[in-house]
Amino acid sequence: MFLHHVSRPRAAAALAFFVYGACALIAQLLCLQELLLIFAGYELFLGFSLAAWMAWVGLGSWLARRQPSVPLGALAGWAIPLLIANLMAIRLTKCVFGFGMLIGLLPMLMLTVVCLAPIGLAVGALFTWGCERSSARGGCGVGEAYLWDTLGAAVGGILYSALLAGRVEPHWTVVALAAPAAMVTVGLLPPHKRPLGLAVLVLAGAFAASALPGWTRRLQWRGYTLLAERTSRYSHLALAQTGSLTSLFENGLISAHVPDPAAYEELVHWPLLAHPAPRRILIIGGGASGSLTEILKHPVAQVDDVELDPAVMELLKPALGARDRASLDDPRVRFIHQDGRRWLAQTSERYDVILLQLPEPLNAQINRLYTLESFQLIRRRLAPSGLLAFTIPSSENYLSPETLYFNASLYQTLKAAFTSVEPIRPGSGLDPEGTRRVELVAGDPLLLLASPDDVRLELPLLLRRYQERRLRTSEVVPSYFPIKLDEQRRALLLSQLTATRLTGINRDFVPVCYAYAWRVWLAKFVSPAYFLGLLGLIGLVGCLLRLPWQRRAALTRAPGPMALFFLGCAGIVYETVLLLAFQAINGYVYWQLGFLFAAFMLGLALGSWRSVRRLSALTAHHAHQRLRALLLITGLEGLALVWLLPALQHLPSRLPALVPVGALLLITGLWLGLAFPLATRLSSPQRPSDVAGMLYAADLWGAGLGAFFTGAFLVPLLGLLATVGAAGLVLLAAAWRLPPHRPAVTN
Repeated sequence: MFLHHVSRPRAAAALAFFVYGACALIAQLLCLQELLLIFAGYELFLGFSLAAWMAWVGLGSWLARRQPSVPLGALAGWAIPLLIANLMAIRLTKCVFGFGMLIGLLPMLMLTVVCLAPIGLAVGALFTWGCERSSARGGCGVGEAYLWDTLGAAVGGILYSALLAGRVEPHWTVVALAAPAAMVTVGLLPPHKRPLGLAVLVLAGAFAASALPGWTRRLQWRGYTLLAERTSRYSHLALAQTGSLTSLFENGLISAHVPDPAAYEELVHWPLLAHPAPRRILIIGGGASGSLTEILKHPVAQVDDVELDPAVMELLKPALGARDRASLDDPRVRFIHQDGRRWLAQTSERYDVILLQLPEPLNAQINRLYTLESFQLIRRRLAPSGLLAFTIPSSENYLSPETLYFNASLYQTLKAAFTSVEPIRPGSGLDPEGTRRVELVAGDPLLLLASPDDVRLELPLLLRRYQERRLRTSEVVPSYFPIKLDEQRRALLLSQLTATRLTGINRDFVPVCYAYAWRVWLAKFVSPAYFLGLLGLIGLVGCLLRLPWQRRAALTRAPGPMALFFLGCAGIVYETVLLLAFQAINGYVYWQLGFLFAAFMLGLALGSWRSVRRLSALTAHHAHQRLRALLLITGLEGLALVWLLPALQHLPSRLPALVPVGALLLITGLWLGLAFPLATRLSSPQRPSDVAGMLYAADLWGAGLGAFFTGAFLVPLLGLLATVGAAGLVLLAAAWRLPPHRPAVTN
C-alpha cells in the first residue's frame, strides 16, 4: 500500500527508515531490559529510563541539525557497534554495587542518564542526518521518514515480543538486528563502501560467539556464586548462592531464599491453625520454595500452587532440600502456570485458605494483587469461613510514618472487602518458660489475616490444634504463641492502623499503596551524602537542558513544535495508562504487550500516511487549523477515557480486553500520526535537517517528560483516571494557547 508507484530512491529511503525504526525500538527494549535487571524491576526507574532515552534521542536529533550528514545507507549499521558498547556499559555499572543490594535513588537516576547517552544520541542524530540525505537525493521527505520510522517500530515491537523476548539471549538479538542493518547498508551504499555492511554483521556475530557476554554477566554477580540463570518469557531469572543460602532473583530482585524456614512457617501455620479444617489451599507466588512442605504438614486434601512462570520451578528445584523436592511430587499438589488474579477470575473453586506469597507492592504488576478489586475477587473464592493471609514489611516497636501509612493502606483496603481482619505483629521477649529469648528485628513482616467470617486467634484454641495435627516446626512453636498473640500489643497496632488517615484505599485505577510502598523504600536512602549526589544530578540535568532552553523560542512560539511537544507528552500518558489498565484487567500477559504497543505505532503510521497523502494540497493556514483541531480531539479523548476505562472492567468474558484496549491505542496513535506531517508543513521554508531535528526533538522531549511524570508521580499519587483526565485538560489548554502561524520559523 505504502510503496505503490514510488521511485526507486524513495523506496530505498523508505526501506532504510523502516529498518531504522525497527532496530531503534528493539535496541531501546534491550537497553531497558538490562537496566531493569540492575534496578530490580522498579517501575519508577523504567519510566525514568524511558524518559532519559527519549530525551537523549531528541537531543541527538537537535544537535545533528547543523552537523555534516552521513550516507543514508549507514543509518542502521552505525547503531550496531554503539548498541554493543551500550549493553556492556550497562552491565559493568553493576560492578560498583553488590548484587542484590538496593541502589539508592540518586545513583539509579544518574546511572540511567549516563548509560543511555551514547545510543540515544546516535539514534536521534541518524534520523536527522537520514532526512537530510534522503531529501537531497529525491527520497523521503521528513513526514514520510516519520511514517516509515513508526511503521518499522510497530513491526519491531511485534517481532521482539512474539519471537525474541524470552526466547533469544540479548547478544544473539544483536545479531538478529545486525542482519537487516547489513542488508540495508549494502543495498544503499556505493560498491566501495559496501564492506561496511559485512563488517557490521561480522562484528555482531563475533560479539555473540565470544566470551564477552558471559564475562560481563558474571561480573554482575560479584560476591555470589552464580549457579544458573535463564531469560524466560516473563523475566530474567538467576539462582545465586552466598554461604549456605541460595537466592532466587527475578529481574535482579530477590523473590525467594532457600532455606528460609522462618518466612515459610510464619505465612503458612498461623492462617492454617486459625482455620478449623483447612482442606483446600491456594497459594499464589513462590510455594515451591518451601511453603508447600509446611502446608502439607496439615490435614489438607488439595493444594493449588499458582505460579505464572514455569521456569521459576525448573530453576529452583535443584537447590531445594529433599523434603521440599518431595512435596513437589505429592499427589495433593496441583501446579497452575497462570497469572494469579486471572486464575481467581476464571476458576469456580472455593478455598479454605488463600496465601499470597508475593513481594511487597513496589510496582503496578504486584500491586494489582493487593487492591480492593483483587481482595473482593479473593473473597468470592473463599469458603464461608475461609481465610486470606499475606505478609508485608513492618517493625516490632516503632513504625515510621512511611511504614505506618503503607501498613494502614493495606489494612484498611482489606477492611473494605472483608468482615474480619486481624494482624499478627512481630514480637520479642522471653518465652513462658524463660528458657530462651525470641528476638525479632525491625523490618520483620506483619502478617495480615482476613475472612468473611470471624478470625479466631484464641491462644488455647491454636495450641490445641497444633497438638492435634502433630506439627513439627522450628520457628512457629507453642512457646512463641503468647508473644505473637499478646492482646495489648495487638490492640496498640490496631489503633495505629485504624487511626491513620489515608487519601483513599488501594484500587486498580487508584493505586495509593504503590505510592506508600515507594515512600518506605526511598526513606531507606536518606543521608547527608545524597545531597552531594543531588547537586551532581542537578548539574547534569542542567547541562542537558541548556541547549533546549536557549532555543526555547522555537518550541514555544512556533505552532508545529509546540503542538508536537504536548501531543507527544499526552500520547505517552494515554499509552501508559491504557497499558496499566490492561494489566489490571487482564493480568500479566507479557507476550501481548508487543501487540498493544504495535497497535499504538500502527496508529502513528496510518495517521502519518493519511496526512502525507494530503499534505501537498494544504496551505499553511489549513495545516495550523488542523493541528489545533487535533489538540482539541486528543484532549477530549483523554476526558472520554475517564469514563471508558472503568467500563472496561465489565467486559463480557468472551471479549478479550486486547480488542478494546488495542483499538483505543490505535486511535490515540492515529491523532499523533496525523500531526507530525502537518507540523512539517508549517516549517517548510527550512532545511530538511532543521525541520527533522526540531520536530523530532519536540515530539520526543514531550514524550520523555510524560513518561517520567506518569510512572514516577502521577499514577501513584493521582491514579489512572485522574492522570489521563489531567493530560486531556492540558491538551485543551494547549489548543487554546497555540501560537499563530508565521511565514518563517526562526531559531
